[in-house]
Amino acid sequence: MALIREDFKEYFSFHWFGWDTLSGYDFQFPWYLYIGLIGIPSLIIFGIARTFVRANRSVDEMPKEVFFHWISTLVGIPWFLFFASLLCICIALARPQRLIGVQKTYTEGIDIMLVMDISGSMVQGMDISPNRLEKTKQIASDFVQKRQNDNIGLVVFAGEAIVKAPLTLDKTVLKQLIDDTNPEDAMIQGTSIGDGCAMGVNLLKDSKTPSKIMILLSDGVSEGGTISPENAAEIAKTFDVKIYTIGVGEGSTSLLGGFLEITTDFTQLENIAKITKGKFFHAKSGKMLQNIFDTIDKLEKTKLEESRYRFPADYFQIYLFWAIIFLLFFVLLRSTFMVGMQRD
Repeated sequence: MALIREDFKEYFSFHWFGWDTLSGYDFQFPWYLYIGLIGIPSLIIFGIARTFVRANRSVDEMPKEVFFHWISTLVGIPWFLFFASLLCICIALARPQRLIGVQKTYTEGIDIMLVMDISGSMVQGMDISPNRLEKTKQIASDFVQKRQNDNIGLVVFAGEAIVKAPLTLDKTVLKQLIDDTNPEDAMIQGTSIGDGCAMGVNLLKDSKTPSKIMILLSDGVSEGGTISPENAAEIAKTFDVKIYTIGVGEGSTSLLGGFLEITTDFTQLENIAKITKGKFFHAKSGKMLQNIFDTIDKLEKTKLEESRYRFPADYFQIYLFWAIIFLLFFVLLRSTFMVGMQRD
């Protein structure tokens, strides 16, 4: 626990007993305060009652007006100081604290679904080294590592869509699942972009976070599947899921050791991004794919919710100081003229 480092002169200020100051504390042991607030008034009431009893009994010995003369009542001042000392001790025992500190952290994240094409052409495509799928896995894994505050899930697809990981904050497990992804995960060959997109939406739709995005990667035109890419995009739009689409590769695909020239067509990916108010990117190389992920990382910054680490500072020593002061005055006054005044 941190102790306050007030200037010692500040100890002499009566503002420590003001309501604004006392109500601003967090008391670590509040029952001591309750004991003081209940016990001390009880003692005062008992003392007043005892005084009246003594006054009634002394009526034959001295007039009441003498007993209650204003000079006689000065005898109560030491007792006021005594009870004030007790109250200060109770406050100190209750351990008054305030939370201080301004170190900031950020807690609220975005829900992100990675939807990756694992069809045969992603492995056979050598225009991105070592191949389209391996490079995609490498860069996606690095992207996951950067987004520590975000829930991220993984869906892969070929002729069918498969959930590899629901939304999770466990980046270690997710990175391992990305690294282990291969075309054998899908039993049916094809490129069912619509099914992969729809599966990703299904995992995002119940999210309570205000920002839900999908990163959809594929190297070709949709083939097979039960849901068209456009219909899947409309479903995503219904659930406020923004989709960034990335067309991976360009030029040729390696087939059986030979090269077959193909013309890539990413019209469907462009339409998905347009419908969901996302953005389409074309990654012609590994470096471009890395730049695209960096761009998405900047575009979709974590929705930051500021909180503060606070450190407790103790104030009990101030009230112990005042308890000693009040007690010293009590002893001094009780041993001086006020006692003699009562006897006279």
